[in-house]
Amino acid sequence: MPPPTDGMLLRAHTIDVLTVTKSGFERIEVFDDRSLFSAFGLPAVHETARG
Repeated sequence: MPPPTDGMLLRAHTIDVLTVTKSGFERIEVFDDRSLFSAFGLPAVHETARG
């Protein structure tokens, strides 16, 4: 996906939790539950700033 452009809408999709160790990524868990965004106070849709 290209970098966001001015006025682009970004929609929440998943929450990814990375477990990092000294040797690198040990585990990646993906939560495909959009209701989690509001539980963490995150917006479901974000509009990029207009320059």
